[in-house]
Formats: sequence, structure tokens, C-alpha cells
Amino acid sequence: MKFVCVMFSVLGAFFAALFASSCQSVNTSAVDAPREMICELRYAGSTYAPMQSEQPYNFALYDINGKFVAYLDTSRIVIPGFDKLMGQFVIVRGSMLKIDSESVFRADSIRKKR
Repeated sequence: MKFVCVMFSVLGAFFAALFASSCQSVNTSAVDAPREMICELRYAGSTYAPMQSEQPYNFALYDINGKFVAYLDTSRIVIPGFDKLMGQFVIVRGSMLKIDSESVFRADSIRKKR
């Protein structure tokens, strides 16, 4: 009787694992799911240009090693005193997109890392 119970539990675990693995995504493209990143926020626009540039994104995110991660799209957020976050490590929540072969992080919220 114990042997039958063990066999049923092993078969049940096998079929549960088989069912869970069949729920995998078919494609491996980038997901538009929200994610959080801890990065350094830097100004990416031209500071001393005589004329304003028409860059779509004026801010960029860099990792802790100083490597470029993505441009920051701030069209969804409104923060007073945004310039106080420049050069600081921030926690950004949003989604990563590929626009014109450039990595763009569309921010839903941003806050200073403590």
C-alpha cells in the first residue's frame, strides 16, 4: 500500500512539473513588464551648446561601474526638483524598450536610493 502511495506522489510531482514547464513563453523577445533598476542618473543633453539640441531623451542611466544602461524617458512622471537627483543613485521603476536600436527605459516612478 505504501508503494502505491509513493508512486502516486511521484507521478503527481512529475505531471505538475510537466504542466509548469509547458507554461513557458514561446518567444524570447523583451517583455514590457515593469521592473526596478538601481542606476546612477546623469544628464545626457548638451550643457554648453549655443542652441538647444532636439534630443528625445535628456537623461541616461548608468550602472555602478559607470557603463551606459539606457536613456530615461520621463514623459510619464512629474517630479519637482528633478535636478537634485542628478549624479545620484536612484531606484527607477518602469519598462525597458528598444526604440530606433537604442535602449530606452520608460519610467513610471523614480526615487532616490537611500
